[in-house]
Amino acid sequence: MHSEKCLNFLLGKEFTASGYDYDQLHKWSNNHWENYHDFIQWLFPLDEPSMHNPNGPVLTQDDFAKIKSNQELTNAIVKNYNRFLNYAGLERNDNCLDFADYQKDFWETPNHNWLRITRVLKCLNLCGLHDYAQEFWNFLEKSPVTGATKVYWEFAAKS
Repeated sequence: MHSEKCLNFLLGKEFTASGYDYDQLHKWSNNHWENYHDFIQWLFPLDEPSMHNPNGPVLTQDDFAKIKSNQELTNAIVKNYNRFLNYAGLERNDNCLDFADYQKDFWETPNHNWLRITRVLKCLNLCGLHDYAQEFWNFLEKSPVTGATKVYWEFAAKS
């Protein structure tokens, strides 16, 4: 569902089902990212439907092959990942991630962002960006989050 539209969205040639364009989402404040829930599926598409956004794209293995073979699409996913890190209050230092701005509500209380992290990890791997998924997992493994959530993240990071 929406797979070709999603690929074109990532190239800046199409809008999400809610009418957002690619550049607009990258310009949104972190507050917008926190309060809107119908865009993350377009920045980090998966091969399964979203439980929270019935209008989110579902990509096929052929679609992920297109992303892997198209540098512009791959760059878009990496750009999305870097924007997500900013949203999560993280920065890259000496080839590893660390807190730039620790956000207690993001990291200490179970919330929708923990589901978003799982989505990001899965998407990175589906797009062949395993080094980025590993980088994120290396940080998450040491994060204050514990329990079943960390198990989900590890599975998503290593899938």
